Amino acid sequence: MRTLDRRSFIAKLGTVLAAPFLAGAQHVSRIHRIGVLFARRPEENSARRNREAFELGLQKLGWTVGDNLLIADRFAEGNVDRYPGGRQSRTVRPSKR
Repeated sequence: MRTLDRRSFIAKLGTVLAAPFLAGAQHVSRIHRIGVLFARRPEENSARRNREAFELGLQKLGWTVGDNLLIADRFAEGNVDRYPGGRQSRTVRPSKR
């Protein structure tokens, strides 16, 4: 009968225990962020339709919200001071590609 030294036993045991974790590992893709400034109030139908159309256009290009994309909505509510250059537009930093 063959004897197993301690080092070999620990190495084989580690391999057996780690195999399920290594087999299930998948590459995690990066989530990109987009900040969008809408001119209207969030409760207005036109703002909602614009958001849905924007998201649909991104889906056609292969982007999926929650999977590889995060959209941060901001609403100007008709206030010109909230447009680019304003303080609120700088709260979301877009991801680098």
